[in-house]
Amino acid sequence: MLKEYFKKVFNTATADTQEEDVSMTTETQAAVVAIEAEASATATLTAQLATVTEQLATLQSQFAEVTAKAEAAQAALDASEAAQALLVTQAAEKRLQERTKAVEAAVGTEKAPALLAATEDLSDEKFNTIVSAMAASVDAEANTEAFNEVGASAETPATVEVDAVQKLANSIAAKFKTN
Repeated sequence: MLKEYFKKVFNTATADTQEEDVSMTTETQAAVVAIEAEASATATLTAQLATVTEQLATLQSQFAEVTAKAEAAQAALDASEAAQALLVTQAAEKRLQERTKAVEAAVGTEKAPALLAATEDLSDEKFNTIVSAMAASVDAEANTEAFNEVGASAETPATVEVDAVQKLANSIAAKFKTN
């Protein structure tokens, strides 16, 4: 028995095998620890991936909502711009109709198109000033003696006609009289 004990204790072959067993056990344990660490890291990454996937789905949903709202806002803007363009066109047409009436009342229908074309870029204030001045000029011209009826009616004597002619001649002479 003692012999066997000494063989075991002093046998180098047995000692090498035991060292190999110990070193293999250490390598195996290290490999197991590494595998466990990788498994833990994989589990952590899987959990993170699930969280990020959930966040992505939330963001995609929010993006879809924002996109829908933006499209609705764009449609409302387009409708508003179309309505504004219609209002501007209607206002321009109404403005032209009002100006046409004013010019025709001031200078007649024959001269109206030329005057409207010449004054189309003017502001309403300037246009109204010009039309008022022209209307006043036309009224003043219409009230002159040259536009008053001169002549005798069938019921008045011929001397009245001479008096009217004499008055007209006197007024024309007074205008051209030199000092």
